[in-house]
Amino acid sequence: LDELSPDLANELGYAPSFKGLVISYVRPGSPASKQDLCAGMVLLRIDNDAVHKVQDFRRIMAQRSSDKEIVVLIGTPRRNHFVVLRQ
Repeated sequence: LDELSPDLANELGYAPSFKGLVISYVRPGSPASKQDLCAGMVLLRIDNDAVHKVQDFRRIMAQRSSDKEIVVLIGTPRRNHFVVLRQ
């Protein structure tokens, strides 16, 4: 995950004001790959928490149980959608 700068947002087809974390790599066989997440998509929220910085992601994930489902809001240039990630 990388922080989405205005320049990167523009390069990927997002509005420069778009905020979130760019997915830079998805491990094959991972819960994210099973839900068709891929590099270039943007992680906007985890459950009800916004993620704008890598520190936000780490803090939120440290508070989660590893066996719990996680609902994430994913942004693409065309639309935003929710995805449920399961172990």
